[in-house]
Amino acid sequence: MQWQAETHQVAVDVSETMDLKLEAFACHRSQFPDFAAVAAHVRQRCAALGKPYGYAYAETFDRLLMPR
Repeated sequence: MQWQAETHQVAVDVSETMDLKLEAFACHRSQFPDFAAVAAHVRQRCAALGKPYGYAYAETFDRLLMPR
């Protein structure tokens, strides 16, 4: 998933699974000094990535084509 880049080729709607995604992050909360801030950032960033596509939340990727 691309977090920093503003250009990407594929956006996947993760609106229905956002809460599940944050639950998965919560399983590793000991790795985050301020889990609430991390969860808020993930939610905000996925919302920003989804907005141009009409999604509540999205993850974005680059599509790689491998030569045969």
